[in-house]
Amino acid sequence: MTTENLAELLSEFQDRGELLRIAAEVQPDLEIAEITDRVCRSMAPSPALLFERVAGSPLPVVTNLLGSRSEEHTSELQ
Repeated sequence: MTTENLAELLSEFQDRGELLRIAAEVQPDLEIAEITDRVCRSMAPSPALLFERVAGSPLPVVTNLLGSRSEEHTSELQ
């Protein structure tokens, strides 16, 4: 099965428990990087992280997408 877009890929990760959603507002400069680093160091395998509320941005941010345990599935994204 081929994943058509990022939203679909994130939904698949969510269904498999490979996506960690961060609902708290975060600062884009350093805070996102620090949280990602701490999660990746403390969890094995490390999930993709979706920061839903980024200060000063109308868009969410996803990190560690290629570092999640389903990195073989990210190659399906066209």
